Amino acid sequence: MVLIFISTLTVILIKNKRLTSVFKNGKNGKAYFIQGLIFTEEDGCTYTNINSHVYVDFPCIPKSKVLNAEETKEFLSKIEDK
Repeated sequence: MVLIFISTLTVILIKNKRLTSVFKNGKNGKAYFIQGLIFTEEDGCTYTNINSHVYVDFPCIPKSKVLNAEETKEFLSKIEDK
């Protein structure tokens, strides 16, 4: 069972009832885990953002991957290049 939320952009977001960090866009969208990647700053602080989303298939037990500061810089630079 899922809960349905409608954002101000009229995009239907569906939130998984059992694992609240899993969403999908619309009824036919692909499910994604919002805490798939955890980024680390050079001072050791960690954070997630929209780039943290990782697609998942069911059944699954999503796990987060923590990127160290060097991996975070490399990953985010690839995103900025696109």
